[in-house]
Amino acid sequence: MSGAELIQGRYKIECTLRESEDYVAYRAVDIEDREKKSVILNVYSGQYVKEFVRVFHDLGNCRDYKGMFLYDGKIASIFTWNTGENFSQIFKKKADLSIEYRMKSGDQLFHIGLLVDSYPEEIRRSVLYNDNFRVKQASEEIMLNFLISPEKKHESVAKVIENKVRTVFPRGLTVPIVQREFFLSLEENPPEDGKELFERWREYKEPIAEAWKKSMKRGSIERFFEIIFMNIKWFFKYSFRKWRRNR
Repeated sequence: MSGAELIQGRYKIECTLRESEDYVAYRAVDIEDREKKSVILNVYSGQYVKEFVRVFHDLGNCRDYKGMFLYDGKIASIFTWNTGENFSQIFKKKADLSIEYRMKSGDQLFHIGLLVDSYPEEIRRSVLYNDNFRVKQASEEIMLNFLISPEKKHESVAKVIENKVRTVFPRGLTVPIVQREFFLSLEENPPEDGKELFERWREYKEPIAEAWKKSMKRGSIERFFEIIFMNIKWFFKYSFRKWRRNR
């Protein structure tokens, strides 16, 4: 499809974002929109038409969803195109990001998981791919682009969000015990879905934030000895728990 071509005489195609059998996603401009903002068009044909008519008919709780239409025996869904930087570029291993920014970003991810868990299964299992996450550092927002490839299926919502949060939160020997206990609890008793993961996070959110706040207020020497004591304590505590599990 050429860049100048229109769909429904209204959506001017800017580029193809993703393509597979009976599916293509475009970034397009709604020429009838006063602000000329870009949108995502997920276009399904053949085997997927009936399935996704139902999916998008039931999608009423997504703020980025703008509607759907049928044309030429196909169905197209319209979503907001969210700009921003790639998730992996912002949260790379040694990124210089504050504790406050990381905590806020993690909290947003848990909220995303809660929302996505409420969507129809075809979206829930196909939207949480890394290249769909966009980060707006200026406004400190994490957003999703809804490119929904029907043949791509990732892990459960809870597992994907947990893995994302692990890359966002600080790692290493300076991490407070309460944060380590949170992730250990997820390993020992994995949540079933995004809703349960969010509820578990609510229990730990304030204690983790408070632990980081106290740690950052300490002087360098005091913090040095705190880290040593904390890791000795964690070693024995974790070893004992592991021994109990394996008995």
